[in-house]
Amino acid sequence: AADGQAAAGGPAAAPAACGNRLEQIIHDVWCAALGQAAFGPDTNFFDAGGHSLLLLDVQHRLQQALGRDIAAVHLFQHPTIRALAAFLAQQGQPQAAAPVARSAGRTGAAQAARRARLAQSRQQN
Repeated sequence: AADGQAAAGGPAAAPAACGNRLEQIIHDVWCAALGQAAFGPDTNFFDAGGHSLLLLDVQHRLQQALGRDIAAVHLFQHPTIRALAAFLAQQGQPQAAAPVARSAGRTGAAQAARRARLAQSRQQN
């Protein structure tokens, strides 16, 4: 049974889950959101116990950790750690990783509103 779990990305695969820094960040975010680490880099988020509302939590946590916007649709389109990391790497390198457990206290909407106000004030000047 343990061999089957390892092949399916189960608990035995979790310690070797990440091939690079970006995969490790995504894995850490998934662990925090899902409350467990029993998945590998090719485990589907939804098969690991995730659902659409948790995916939005993952979106927020990843945006905080990576310092950039990530559209929720991309998380649905790339539901594994490996696939999402490959997609995000193609979109550009992470700017700076913040600790996953800490939050700046701003939601994506609040950050977007702040950026819009800043852009508007620059246009007026």
